[in-house]
Amino acid sequence: MIRLLRKLNAALRFTLELMGLTAIGYWGFHMGNGWMGWLSGITLPLLFATVWGMFGSPRAPFPLPQNGRLMLEALIFGLPGALLLGLMPVKAIIYLVGVVLNRVLIVYWKQENLIHT
Repeated sequence: MIRLLRKLNAALRFTLELMGLTAIGYWGFHMGNGWMGWLSGITLPLLFATVWGMFGSPRAPFPLPQNGRLMLEALIFGLPGALLLGLMPVKAIIYLVGVVLNRVLIVYWKQENLIHT
């Protein structure tokens, strides 16, 4: 049973990454008018995905030390929820609770391999 829950936690981690990128794009589309909204809605998620892939993902070519990694993780997973608080507060809170729960379970179950391999 624990093995299944651990796998579900890993799936939750990936789902939260995708939800965060979607939230950043949604916020970008709604913060600009016309072409600025489109530009923000497309480039901001690409920027976040690139930074996460280069420095924070499990197979990052340039992994950060632990303190830098935790700050990047707080930015990548926390900022989307914070930005959505003004647009969709209930969904933002659900997302942020999922982020905190996922991180607590990663520490509790020693799933640091979800962070660094």
